[in-house]
Amino acid sequence: MPARPLHPGPLLIVDDRVEVRSALARFFGLWFERVYAAASPREADGILQEHAPCVLLCDYWLGDAFPPGTELITSWRERFPCLQRAVLMTGTRASGLSDVPGIDAVFQKPLNLKVVTPFLLGQIDQAPPEE
Repeated sequence: MPARPLHPGPLLIVDDRVEVRSALARFFGLWFERVYAAASPREADGILQEHAPCVLLCDYWLGDAFPPGTELITSWRERFPCLQRAVLMTGTRASGLSDVPGIDAVFQKPLNLKVVTPFLLGQIDQAPPEE
């Protein structure tokens, strides 16, 4: 297998479903030097403070006990200048969510990794429309 160029900065994945976090962390571990995964906003806060990831992939819905990913990303972008790119993933409607401050792109679940990966890596500056 040819060597893949690794993104030099860490990626943080935030999703409440362990199977989603694990699968995404394994896949993106092929592309990022370091990948962190959090099940909750509290875990994500700790990772943001300690490891300063520059790329964030966050689920919209993390459960009834937490604010939606749109609010979390807005707050994290204000508090953590290390975040250079913040992406929201959602299993519900995506229209209107990309207009939220701090969100660089919204991708529909299940993720099309051929589209999401180059965007997270910064190889393209604008996310193509979802198919």
